Amino acid sequence: MFLLICQHVTKFTPKLLLGLALGAQFAQATNPTPPRVVSLTPHVTELIFAAGAGHTIVATVNASDYPQAAQGIDRIGDGLNTSAEQVLARQPDWVMGWPSALMTQLQALGVETVVLEPTSMVQIAQQIRTLGLLLGTESVADAKSQEITAEIAAIADEMTDQSAPPLPVIVLASQDGQYVLGRQALTNDALTLCGARNIFAEALSVAPSVSLEGLIAANPALVITGYEPAAWLADRFTVAVIDPNWLYRPGPRFVQAMRQICTAVRQARQSRQ
Repeated sequence: MFLLICQHVTKFTPKLLLGLALGAQFAQATNPTPPRVVSLTPHVTELIFAAGAGHTIVATVNASDYPQAAQGIDRIGDGLNTSAEQVLARQPDWVMGWPSALMTQLQALGVETVVLEPTSMVQIAQQIRTLGLLLGTESVADAKSQEITAEIAAIADEMTDQSAPPLPVIVLASQDGQYVLGRQALTNDALTLCGARNIFAEALSVAPSVSLEGLIAANPALVITGYEPAAWLADRFTVAVIDPNWLYRPGPRFVQAMRQICTAVRQARQSRQ
């Protein structure tokens, strides 16, 4: 199931996806002008470029800094304080981003919106393929999707000791260690594929707060973070630092974060033996 939501659609069935793709292909055949897309998050910008459709983006948010070609796209603020008027001024055919009040407002105004929020590693590849269908770059998107799918499988296959119990892990969501990733499906899926488990996976929120005492009581075998760890954290725990643009953006480069997560899990497991 693609986690892709269009106007008035809460679930995307294969039949609906096919209908949308055929509709998009018909529109492109009758009007060869590329669709106009506004991307409201950095990870969506990366997904669109991975699908070979970076040329369709007419505006994006300040933090969309990758790939390099994205840096020349017009900006419409930070996404959090971006107004519907700013988006509408770009005359988009599609607006893509996270679920948000702005996306809901644009839907109510009749704008075609797409929510891209992969909840598993395989969905990263699936959503790139979907974008290729919607934006007319199927061949590029299919090739990239297959490449990412194969890379994910190869990384997981390198975790040879499948019989070992999952390694208990914490993933920090803030530099000070006061917030951790909890019910964050994509990260937790990567951890599972790497032979680990998120101690806070059953938390009620995506990024719950946790005290120092709570971190110590959790007793993780590994702490993963996108920030340089504080001295007390590095002294007390085994810490793996991963590029924050890989670790915290659910786009194509999250596959590189998964690779580093697996390496860190393997090393932490070996150090405990």
